[in-house]
Amino acid sequence: MRKTLSIAGTELIEMPAVMVKYNPFAEKAGMRRIRIQAPSSNVTKIAELLSKLGLNVDLLGSSRYIVSMLSKMKPEDIAKIKEAFITYSTPRFMKQFSLHLPYGYREEYVKKVKD
Repeated sequence: MRKTLSIAGTELIEMPAVMVKYNPFAEKAGMRRIRIQAPSSNVTKIAELLSKLGLNVDLLGSSRYIVSMLSKMKPEDIAKIKEAFITYSTPRFMKQFSLHLPYGYREEYVKKVKD
């Protein structure tokens, strides 16, 4: 990696935050950490609830894991998750239901979360 950085021909090389978190070797190879953004309090509250319900928040990027875990959950726990996503919504969550809009509409988001 160090050799590649020296011949890349650019001032900056971008590395996704997740890779920096899990691959500290990048810093040893000469990359500098520019910015770490803490999750919003709403995202943290949802993550805490998901953890309490037995989900591993480190695996939330896996749709297979999510489907597997949700299929084993009680309806009342799924209702708690839906309510948390509605109560602690963020523009990033809302955008997932309205890809044609920058942030989506809250009413549309709530309706789709409840479905």
